[in-house]
Amino acid sequence: MHVLVGASLIGVATLAGCGQQTERAGAPADYPAYVQPASPDISSRPGSTSAAPAPPPLDDAGPDEGNASPAPPEADSAQQARSRATALMRAFARTDLPQEQWWDGVAGYFTPAARPIYQSTDVANVPVHKVVEGSAQLLPDSTKFRAAVTVDTDNGAYTVTLVRADGDWLVDRATPPKS
Repeated sequence: MHVLVGASLIGVATLAGCGQQTERAGAPADYPAYVQPASPDISSRPGSTSAAPAPPPLDDAGPDEGNASPAPPEADSAQQARSRATALMRAFARTDLPQEQWWDGVAGYFTPAARPIYQSTDVANVPVHKVVEGSAQLLPDSTKFRAAVTVDTDNGAYTVTLVRADGDWLVDRATPPKS
């Protein structure tokens, strides 16, 4: 038991030595000193600052070197993005359906973040009733992880922004034509 008590006292003494001891004002003489934890002073290290530098921005290929352009989607991925955008707009144009059924038809196309934003859309206010089949065009600034597709409707061309998630394109936004 003496060995265990001795080891415990050595551990406590070692821990107490890790910080800076300060006396508490007005404390009785036998009151233990307050141990302020030791913290590394990173500003004293050569070449360091108090805040870590920000990492370089990323593009589709990794760090953006400023002159690299994002990689466009491959042909079959681009076709999937056009098909997904058209399918969303077809479901969106089903204004003949009751609200709940209409929402069930469009909800699965959206990202989890976009879904609550579009959930409050009233089907009675949707101005689209027909999609021009075969009109979907991939915009030039599309990448293999983010695509913008225009889809013609009876109310003008909508721009559908999609993001790649788990090998599938999900709709992040559907922007109506400018009036």
